[in-house]
Amino acid sequence: MALVQYWGCGVRHVQLLLLTVCGIVGGILIKTVEASIIMVDEDTRYNNFTLFDDVFRLKVKTWTSGQKYILKNAPTVPRFLASLVSGLASTGRWNLKYFLLMNFAVLSAQSYVIPLVAKKVSFDYLLAAVLMQGFFYGMIPPTTTAILARWTPHQEIGRTVTLVLSSRFLGHTLIYTLASFLQASLAGWHSLFYIVGNLGLLWCVAWFTFGFQDPKGCFYLSLEERKFIFANIQDIREERYVKGHSIPWPSIFKCLPLYGAFSTLVATSWIFEMIANNTLTEDYLYRHKGISLSTVYNVRFLLPSAFTVAQVLVAAIVDTLIRRNDNLLSYVRKTCNSIGCWGSSMALLWLCYDCEVAITASFYLAFFFVNTLRFVGSQLVCFDVTRDYAGLLHGLVDFIACIPEAYYLPIMDPMILHVKPSRLSIETHYRHIWYVAAILTMVGNFIYIIVANRERLPTPKPKKNGRMSLMEQLNRRTT
Repeated sequence: MALVQYWGCGVRHVQLLLLTVCGIVGGILIKTVEASIIMVDEDTRYNNFTLFDDVFRLKVKTWTSGQKYILKNAPTVPRFLASLVSGLASTGRWNLKYFLLMNFAVLSAQSYVIPLVAKKVSFDYLLAAVLMQGFFYGMIPPTTTAILARWTPHQEIGRTVTLVLSSRFLGHTLIYTLASFLQASLAGWHSLFYIVGNLGLLWCVAWFTFGFQDPKGCFYLSLEERKFIFANIQDIREERYVKGHSIPWPSIFKCLPLYGAFSTLVATSWIFEMIANNTLTEDYLYRHKGISLSTVYNVRFLLPSAFTVAQVLVAAIVDTLIRRNDNLLSYVRKTCNSIGCWGSSMALLWLCYDCEVAITASFYLAFFFVNTLRFVGSQLVCFDVTRDYAGLLHGLVDFIACIPEAYYLPIMDPMILHVKPSRLSIETHYRHIWYVAAILTMVGNFIYIIVANRERLPTPKPKKNGRMSLMEQLNRRTT
């Protein structure tokens, strides 16, 4: 039975809703360990008698500050490798519906395992479980990108993609809020993991029932909406989804717009991800600037939820401009990317100066929110260049850009784990990070402006096996 569109909403919006919830719940699952550590560290302010009944909480209390710091940042270590694996898997060799389902099911199941591991075995086994959780989480973004590329018309690509990719920040806010509630409740700390694990499994059931990797196999998609989707996605073919097809590496390596986008994304993503995923914000604002932990946690977990709203609004404006005049696509992308990159660079350079606490927090938030423009710039070039390999390109970018995240602990080791550095050495250390990030951001944007154009990857010829393409089948059914 086909689902009829109402008020412009159809089956593609059902897929959008499922993938947005995937981002939210994934953001909850990956931050559960960090949220539990944060709340256990602060539970001395509460008269909670479950402290002596909860084995998991007692276990966390025995960890050193170095062990807690490692666990907080461990999920980001394997992300670069997971992105490469997911990017290669998104080229049509595997069914993306079941690939995403497998990743999310494992990620959700690990939420049940981690409290048991923390109570029964040593810290090293728990660290291995957290690293594995980070690996499966890292495979989700390129996969969702590949699915969106097959479902989203070009008129909706900006707000659709940015909503799904930025929805993780809503998950960060929800897990922090849930942990704050459970901190003063009668429930034990293990209940935090079981609640979010149940959310993950519920999403798996919904995705298994209603989710599809592309319109071709969706049983409740109306013929009218199917024709609309394929008519508004450039160069998409049924034959391109056949298993075992070859990736056009020579065409990818010769495509100039990809080099421009890659230069910007690689130069900027690492510092944004360090601030969004790692404890760089906490380390800088608390250890260096002396801002209270409660304020730092609000900045890290609560305020970024507004980033998703701001991102969708900016993307909606950009989509409107491009829909009115498609010839403006390249100019709009470059303008947004330039404003985002230069704004980020200026905010990072201001962080190098010893300002007042309020000014420092303001520039941190300015850096965060000005990236909404960069996301509708170079971040969407993969969709402009090709739809069939958007997931692969996303995976390649994250593979390179997330390598610094894997070395985050060694980068911050002198500041956190072993020695007690002077204030001057701490300030110098952070200034090096801000200066390097600001310079790389400006250089990456400059390269993008020079080489980016409207070039697209060439469309491979369909296989000559006597089959009609999907659009030909649709046209015949309607005539």
